[in-house]
Amino acid sequence: MMRKFVLVLVLVCCCFSLSGCYFYDEAHNRRHTKIILRDFRALHEDIDWLLGLDEPTRVDEGYFR
Repeated sequence: MMRKFVLVLVLVCCCFSLSGCYFYDEAHNRRHTKIILRDFRALHEDIDWLLGLDEPTRVDEGYFR
């Protein structure tokens, strides 16, 4: 039982170390969140442009503001 726990712990540590982020830093995580939301909004605007809509749709208003 202990060997499996240690193996899982080592695998989790390896996965987090390979991510390249120090995930305990709140400011760093906020920057990542802002970048993800900015990219989502840009993708949304691009899809609206491709579909030929004159105004951007309001799909993300309730979830991210």
